[in-house]
Amino acid sequence: MIHRLADIADGRGPECAGRGDEDAAAHDLVLAELPALLRFLEDSDPATRRAVVTLTPLASRVAQDVWDRLARRYEEDPDGPVRADAFSALAGPGGAGGPGAEAVRRWTAGAVTDPEPLVRARAAVMLLERAGTPYPVDQVEVLAKALAQARPGKGPRSTLAGLPDPDAREARVLGADPGAMALVARRSIDAGDRGERGSRPAARLASTWRDRDEEAFDLLRAALPYGHGDTFRSLGELLPYVPRADRPGITDEVLPHTQDTGTDGYGSRSARLLLGRLGDTRVEALLPHHRPGTVPDTEDDADVLGELATATGRLHLWRSVLRSAHLRQENRALDALSPAVTAELHPELVAPLRARRHVQPVATALAEAGVATPEVMAALTELSHEPDGYEPPADAHTSWDVMAIQDRGTATTGNRITAAVALARLGGPPELALTLPAELRTGGSPWPGTWARPVGRCSPSSRRR
Repeated sequence: MIHRLADIADGRGPECAGRGDEDAAAHDLVLAELPALLRFLEDSDPATRRAVVTLTPLASRVAQDVWDRLARRYEEDPDGPVRADAFSALAGPGGAGGPGAEAVRRWTAGAVTDPEPLVRARAAVMLLERAGTPYPVDQVEVLAKALAQARPGKGPRSTLAGLPDPDAREARVLGADPGAMALVARRSIDAGDRGERGSRPAARLASTWRDRDEEAFDLLRAALPYGHGDTFRSLGELLPYVPRADRPGITDEVLPHTQDTGTDGYGSRSARLLLGRLGDTRVEALLPHHRPGTVPDTEDDADVLGELATATGRLHLWRSVLRSAHLRQENRALDALSPAVTAELHPELVAPLRARRHVQPVATALAEAGVATPEVMAALTELSHEPDGYEPPADAHTSWDVMAIQDRGTATTGNRITAAVALARLGGPPELALTLPAELRTGGSPWPGTWARPVGRCSPSSRRR
């Protein structure tokens, strides 16, 4: 309940969506109750004490009574995460310039040798912020060793503007120095990757620093034994950029993690997706709802088989994938249709066009492969002339109603443009492809100014380069 109050007071809960000035009223109401809630700083449950600590920075300035209570939590609390959050609150915007500024400076200097790893990590992040890049290696080592030793947090956590999320603050600081990011990742992975404190920065290294692909690949591979879903996902996205990747070796390391273990299943699903991307045909027999040779009957199975079909080029796999009724709209395999596969399977590709499913990747693939059969041309012509036809119903008065209608209208608009361009590329009349985008942007669409994804092939990754 304290966490929910914090969310409401910060204007981030669903109750506050679009309420304007009511956000401020909610903040004031919770702040008025803060004195009564401070008694829970002495609660027997450390999670409750930690929750109250996240509420204290709601005040524009930390009053002396609040300061004293937080100081006692930092100096005396038996729970390390509570002490770490109290330190962050005391040293944050509401405390660092307050009545205990000198105490904060003293605590920060001594916190780098504190017995609690999380306290050492928070102090190290503050010191790195002050030092600037490139960070001193000895201070990075303090942070790396502290995070490797810290136990993962438990339970919900509020991330109020007054007390920035420590994970986000740490990510922002490390993001400015790839060497520091790699060192922190290596230390935590070597120590067991508890709480994904090593694999997360390794994934960020892979997604943001192109000249660190090889290093990120080695770090993510070292984290494979710990079975975190994001490790499999990030490694799969990195594979096209690391030519030396030992794919047979990786598949053997991923294979033990492909079976559901009773958790949310994200790790095992991500492992199977990576196996498919690696082209390991054993994965077809590992899909929990699928029998080899049949049409996949879940979205997850269709995703994996799509990756396997892309990696191996096996036409029988492609046929199974295309016949499935469970392909996600953003299925990556459809964006990877090669001209050779498209030319071979064009009869199967006409069906999703007629069903108005996956129009944009399929139409683009047909155009790039030069498949101009009468069936393809007829389907593209029909699509390019299809009216949007999505007028808001009379009872569409909520933002969610309007957003859903706009999504449908935008998809239809994108389909029309893509079909018109594909038709022109295949030798059809070019006039519609030349005029339709301009007409839609100037009000010919019920949703003027909205666009679907760009016509053409998406890159294998959305990495910032």
